[in-house]
Amino acid sequence: MRNVSFYLILSSLLLSGCFEFCWSASDDDDPPPPVEEEDPTPDPTILGELEALSEGECPDMSQTGISLFQSAGETRKVGLAFPAEQGEGMPLIMAFHGLNLPGSTPVELWLESLQQAADFYNAVIVAPEGLVYQMGLTGEFLGWGFLGDPERDLILFDDLRTCMDQGFDIDLNRLSLMGHSGGALWSSVLMMRRTNAVASIAEYSGGSDFDIPLLGGPFVSYQDPGREVPTLLVSGGTTDIWPGGGVEFINFESTSDNLQTHMVSDGYLVARCKHDLGHTTWPDDTWILGLEWATRHEFGEASPMTSDDLPEACVLVD
Repeated sequence: MRNVSFYLILSSLLLSGCFEFCWSASDDDDPPPPVEEEDPTPDPTILGELEALSEGECPDMSQTGISLFQSAGETRKVGLAFPAEQGEGMPLIMAFHGLNLPGSTPVELWLESLQQAADFYNAVIVAPEGLVYQMGLTGEFLGWGFLGDPERDLILFDDLRTCMDQGFDIDLNRLSLMGHSGGALWSSVLMMRRTNAVASIAEYSGGSDFDIPLLGGPFVSYQDPGREVPTLLVSGGTTDIWPGGGVEFINFESTSDNLQTHMVSDGYLVARCKHDLGHTTWPDDTWILGLEWATRHEFGEASPMTSDDLPEACVLVD
């Protein structure tokens, strides 16, 4: 594994009726042939086609830094990092920040480290900012639609994938996800909802299948993605909880266990790293592993990672 040390800074149905036609048959009439409906679920084993933009055009992506991006009726802030000397068929990493207070600037805080990673791994990295969501009695948060309102963020993923392909010489077979906390939970949603576009995921305090007091659940319920999406799960022990300060709404050790159990049961590759540093700090070598994980996997190909590639606190689970 490359010896590099830097942090990626992170601060989370049908009534009966007639739809296409109504038919009333006499005794002498044959019923019309059934209408064949298109299967709404894409084949997860075939790389998905690019989607048309939800609105407007792709922004100018000739400079690293913050861009404003129109998607699904929203103006989204997007951080962009790419190497000064660009290669051919570069990997693309989509990185998702954790839950923050509205008005905070998680993407700006991330950019310097993203640029270091882009240069070192010859990768394009895009880090969108979340939207403001209401979480019941807990108030507003800047994050992702994993509590039941995912559509705008799913469209954003599709729009970003299209624009990154237009703007750079990337290999769509090498699109991977990284995320922390709420951003890691959102990576789980994308892994299940956009399986036909994702090569691998690396989650720091992520997982699946949890309830939240006063809000219910379960949220981020596991669904078999239908193909192997190699998954790296990093969790921080008994204090890896949110929001913290003696209050536990989400236990990320447990949610990581949940996703690991589901995926291993379905026969998929999982690497698991456990530490005892809590929710906001991780060993440097697990960050390096996450970048290696995100840049070495290809869609539909067997994982190149072996136990020899993992730090001491990490294991391949099968």
